[in-house]
Amino acid sequence: MKILYSLAFAIISIFIFGQNNIEEVVYLKNGSIIRGTIIEQVPNQTLKIQTKDGSVFVFNLNEVQKITKEAPYKNPAPNPVNTNTQVINQSNNENIVNNTVENTYSTTDSKEKKEYLKKGFIGITEIGAIGRKQISPKSAFTLHQFIGKRTSQHFAIGVDFGVEVNKSLLVVPVMLDTRIYFLNKRITPFLNLAPGYAFSSIPYYDYNSYYGGYGYYKRGRRPYHSFITNFGIGVEYKVNEKIGVTFSTGGRLSYFPKASTTLGNGFFKIGIEY
Repeated sequence: MKILYSLAFAIISIFIFGQNNIEEVVYLKNGSIIRGTIIEQVPNQTLKIQTKDGSVFVFNLNEVQKITKEAPYKNPAPNPVNTNTQVINQSNNENIVNNTVENTYSTTDSKEKKEYLKKGFIGITEIGAIGRKQISPKSAFTLHQFIGKRTSQHFAIGVDFGVEVNKSLLVVPVMLDTRIYFLNKRITPFLNLAPGYAFSSIPYYDYNSYYGGYGYYKRGRRPYHSFITNFGIGVEYKVNEKIGVTFSTGGRLSYFPKASTTLGNGFFKIGIEY
């Protein structure tokens, strides 16, 4: 009888000892292996596993290749990650910040996709030239400043104001500038539409005659007001995620209410975006 008791005790001890030395192992489809204790599992959704150092990892079940129970691996060789690692729960896109983790497993990709067209404030300073043949024989030098916001990776809106000048002409335009970007890449084409208003100062001449047939011109300047619309196409090259270079060309329609006249002009601009 004593022999039977001793044998039963030995069997139970071996069973308990074996259970205490079994750990759960999660094999991921990306090749990672996580060893520990599964503390939560939602059917067909997620599982949560805790490693020996107290770190907790959450995975979608569609990331998991298989789950097994194995004897502890004495010399694991996980991919080391820095302390204060974040484990990403991909099911709800929330970050679970763990306690300090050293030499544990990393399931996140260290290379993040660059976003060249980020949302937020943008400024663009542009210089160029615009034709003024109907008013002045020479093109006008242009300096424009755009201040606005990129509401999405493909759309920006803001205020464009500047000065356009040559030897005899001065134009001060203010426009509501909208830009549509086609790609979220280092090089992207875009469309530009900017309706607005312009104040112009244009020279004029008065002819006077003397007895004897002589005459002269008296030079003066007159202000003109016009409604304008810029429309153009361009391309932007991002030097990095903050600085870009823009090249654009297009046309402008100007309507002068006082003279009931509509004029068209072409322009070319080079800019720095920041």
